Amino acid sequence: MHFLSIFLAAIISCYALTPVFAEKSVTMYASDGRTISVLESEVGLYGSLGWYEHIYDVTVSMHNPNGELESVYVDDAPQKLKEGYTYAKSETTQLMFSDDGRVIYVPNVQVPAYMSVNWHRCGGKLDLSRPMVALTFDDGPAKYTDAILSCLEKYNARATFFVQGKNASRYPETLKHAVNIGCEIGNHTWSHVNLSKSSAEDIKSQISSTNNAIYEITGVYPKLFRPPGGAYNGSVLEKANMPAIMWSVDTLDWKTRDTQKTISSVKNSVKDGSIILMHDIHAPTQPAAEQLIPYLLKQGYQLVTVSELLDARKGGAQIGKAYGNGY
Repeated sequence: MHFLSIFLAAIISCYALTPVFAEKSVTMYASDGRTISVLESEVGLYGSLGWYEHIYDVTVSMHNPNGELESVYVDDAPQKLKEGYTYAKSETTQLMFSDDGRVIYVPNVQVPAYMSVNWHRCGGKLDLSRPMVALTFDDGPAKYTDAILSCLEKYNARATFFVQGKNASRYPETLKHAVNIGCEIGNHTWSHVNLSKSSAEDIKSQISSTNNAIYEITGVYPKLFRPPGGAYNGSVLEKANMPAIMWSVDTLDWKTRDTQKTISSVKNSVKDGSIILMHDIHAPTQPAAEQLIPYLLKQGYQLVTVSELLDARKGGAQIGKAYGNGY
């Protein structure tokens, strides 16, 4: 009996010494900013009632009227939009640059003041009231394309690259970079053939294979094509089943291979609505583009894609038609 008492006392003592852990509590969030503390076992239940376990599930990133990024509760977003907040920084500010290469974001209302002290507007949100031009680059992508993209990105500008399908897979990251900064990828056939001398089957193959290659890399199908050498006829326009894009300023960079001549050809001919032809497969074109981009912006031109230009000036490009000098 004495032994049994000792044994029972030992068991009771063990239970008394064993710590009892309380269930963990979790903070949950509502889309209007409220918080609540619930037991871990209740997370699923409260989740079904519209509460969230993570703060980032109930907030969105918005730019205030000064272009500064803020985290805003979802339910507050409609009111913030009325107060001048936007989801895109380009809608609240403009990128501006100085002659010595500095680049800053400036609230829209302050742009005229900055221009009065020799700052210049870059690209960004399209302004239909201002002149615009489309830089286009053919035959790439190539080893010089990334440098051109970096310059476009620096100045928040855009261009259109008409690529050969056979080159696309060699530079997949370059194409992704172009799309990510708002540039447009156009179709320049698979292997730079003369479409006007090709069969209907070959025309379709050259176009479709290039479209598919670009889509597999970027997730975007080209909307425009440029026939190599500008050679097209009615059959080409019909079988390609895309708008054909020519040009209004031919720099002849493929022929001269001279940076300054390429720059001069643009300065001498550019005007509102110009579609400028260059080739990113030639080394001298890279520095020409790097000088022309800030130059054109300083002259007041917006650097836009061909699709943006035609949307603004022609209400869009139509399948089966060709656009170039004077559209």
